[in-house]
Amino acid sequence: MPELTIVMPYQEADRFWNIWAESEQEIDFRKDCFKAERCTTAFAALELKSFLGKMNCDFAVHISNKKPEKKHFIELNIEPQDSFGGFKLVPSDNGLLISGHCRNGLLNGIYEFLRMQGWRWLEPGIKGECRPDRSDLKWPEKAIEITPSFKYRGIDAFRESQDSVEYLLWMARNRLNVGFRKAATGKLADKLGMFSRTGGHLLQRMLRPDRYLETGKTIWEEHPEWYGLPENGIRRKNTAPKTQLCISQPDLLEFIGQDLLKMLNNSLRDIDIVDVWGFDTWGAICNCPDCRKAGNGADHNLRLLSALRKTLDKARQDGLLDRKVLLGTTAYEGTVTLTGPENPLPEELRTSGDICIFYPIRRCYRHGLDDEECEINRKYKDAWLAWNKDAKGISIWSGEYYNVSKYEDLPLLFSKKIPDDMRFYYNAGGSGATYMHAVFVNWAMRSLTQMQHAQYSWNINTHDEDFLEDYFRSRYGNHASEMRKAYALIEKASADISAWRNWGTGVLDILMTWDGTVPRKELKFGHFQNSEEAIRAAGQAIECYRQAAGIIDDRLKSEQAENWKKLPAPDYVPVNPLEMELFTAFDHMEYRLGESRRLLKYGIDTMRLLTAILNYYNSLLNENFPKADGYWEIIENTAREMNNYFLPVSFENPGAGLISKDALTRTQFRPLITRCRGARLHKMR
Repeated sequence: MPELTIVMPYQEADRFWNIWAESEQEIDFRKDCFKAERCTTAFAALELKSFLGKMNCDFAVHISNKKPEKKHFIELNIEPQDSFGGFKLVPSDNGLLISGHCRNGLLNGIYEFLRMQGWRWLEPGIKGECRPDRSDLKWPEKAIEITPSFKYRGIDAFRESQDSVEYLLWMARNRLNVGFRKAATGKLADKLGMFSRTGGHLLQRMLRPDRYLETGKTIWEEHPEWYGLPENGIRRKNTAPKTQLCISQPDLLEFIGQDLLKMLNNSLRDIDIVDVWGFDTWGAICNCPDCRKAGNGADHNLRLLSALRKTLDKARQDGLLDRKVLLGTTAYEGTVTLTGPENPLPEELRTSGDICIFYPIRRCYRHGLDDEECEINRKYKDAWLAWNKDAKGISIWSGEYYNVSKYEDLPLLFSKKIPDDMRFYYNAGGSGATYMHAVFVNWAMRSLTQMQHAQYSWNINTHDEDFLEDYFRSRYGNHASEMRKAYALIEKASADISAWRNWGTGVLDILMTWDGTVPRKELKFGHFQNSEEAIRAAGQAIECYRQAAGIIDDRLKSEQAENWKKLPAPDYVPVNPLEMELFTAFDHMEYRLGESRRLLKYGIDTMRLLTAILNYYNSLLNENFPKADGYWEIIENTAREMNNYFLPVSFENPGAGLISKDALTRTQFRPLITRCRGARLHKMR
């Protein structure tokens, strides 16, 4: 039998490699570089051996610290440089050197070699694996060296309940390198060479008015002046977080700095990147005279960041902090920081490497971000360009909203927008890419969004059509061409998602303030000129979803007519959950098709409900009450149906927060329907 040797540069690798590969719990990855590199190298060998062993190639894989003279080998190496995950593949007569620019780079290198064989990881777990159908190994014909387009590549997963080994491995196998650190998987993230991130709207927790100080008083009782001065000149405890902090208070900046330092040495002792964002209250900046002189909201945030950078740098010099920690702020409307700074970047931030993530929360997805014809996106384009021009010296990341909390569990696709948007972000100077929020269950067609985000943050020059063809072939096999048609219909239905459900400006939020009685003004939102145009668009979206569902139903029937042939023999009975998962591995394609069909059901029902509510509102506005009664019956019937099934787990924040909501609650229309019902009953009395 032919042999392949995986060569590790460590004595007795043949005996201990598998132990080293799982030794992360015993290692301080920041202080013990030797053990850290050995652990990651051994894990790279384990991944290679495991995935090569699943192929149909007839050869034996061994681990050694010595290269064989005439037999095939793959040599693993880590170089003393860091390109944020880059690597080299250098072929020789009978072997291949995979040399990572860092530990994460070595893993990216071995995954690149496996990708060359045909391996793909489309979602976490065994059902997301696409194994190659080949009996030999494909070797690179010449040496190649690859560095990523974006230095930082991640997906936002703030919630504590989003702790998953399989998800973290999916991230690594798709070359993402920034993960939100979680209790159970933190050491695995270290082994994978990832940056550990946490935080978010941290100031909201640190400066809550009722927080007690060591004096026994609350922050509000002792320091009301720390909270921003509203335009009316009156500070009140119950509305204090509606105004951003008063950054002209030196003792406030000192308090935040010392509090953050304490956390970084305790609860956040393993964190590399900490987000220190302001109050997510869509309020205003402080109006005191000193703060007005300091510039706009971005300037205020950068002054705070500068003060924190001074505190952390001094702590390192004094031996009170054992590592470099990057600080993160936002360019975001909710914290009054979207517009770029008016003043020069503070000196401390120019070489700090600190981060600003640009979150265009209310953007339009009918158009690209740089589309000059879109008046909604124009301000985001201008703001992104301004940040990259006026804040040189800090790392500017894109933070998209492909799965913002208002969109969760809806069947959405952005395959035509993601490549162009990512190139716009990159060409303007972006050095990182993330998006809200991570998908953890029922990936379905959203797998394409996840994969595109990972791929284009790695290689902005990816050939669009080649990538899509590879995705559909890998995920759907013989069903690829028909599923491309279904995806195209779903993407067409997704175009106006921002108009339907966005925070503040979407019709969902506008309807939230309606009391259910006869309205007095016409609904106008998004790019729609009037209600009739919006209703037509909603109806077209429903029709697109239904056509896509019909295609998938046909594919499911076709698959079910064949996959019974792959069923394991009836004498094999699983005796534990792991064996059960292996037992069900025969129906991967039916699983993938069914996943998309389930998500479409919720999408169709949600759009049916929305369309009926829009028609009901419009009929009342026009005082066509018989017509309104007909639409109300549709609303009640649809709501009743949606009340009878659950949606996948959501991840509420803060806390563990695993909640499975019924479909009606998930639409967020339940309170509105209750108000409308009450208005109708009141009228009847």
